[in-house]
Order: sequence, then C-alpha cells, then structure tokens
Amino acid sequence: MDVLLLMAGSITHAQRMAAMLENRGLRASIARAPAGVDPRGCGYGVKIRRAYGTQALDVLRHAGIKVRGIYQHDGEAWREVEL
Repeated sequence: MDVLLLMAGSITHAQRMAAMLENRGLRASIARAPAGVDPRGCGYGVKIRRAYGTQALDVLRHAGIKVRGIYQHDGEAWREVEL
C-alpha cells in the first residue's frame, strides 16, 4: 500500500492528528518514525494512504494543526515530499 507519513511535533500532537483524521472518515494510525526521518521532529507521525494525502492535509490545516513534514517510502528509504 502506498502510504504517507505526516510528521508531528510530539506524541500528543500525533494523537490529535490521528483523531481529527479518523473523525473525518480518513483512516490514520500513529507510527514511530524510522531512523533518519525528520530529525527536527519528535519521532512520531501519522500514516495515511497516499490517495488521501491532500484531503488529510486540508482537514489538518483547517483545524489549525501543523504538519512538520510529509514523507513517502520510495522502495529504498523514506523521502520528504510535497503535496
């Protein structure tokens, strides 16, 4: 499955992100970031399907929730992407 990892500022922030997305009908799960991903963050994020990336970002932006980075696995490593 093609997934995105939306990085959070803290575990609590990741929990809020996941809850907000789930409440809007978007399946989301809290995940520990792989080593080397987003060194400026806390190490937690939310995984969502790539197909719902733009919609998820709109939901979070509308709620005033900041996403610290967006990552996608390219088959070898996680790479930062823009949507």
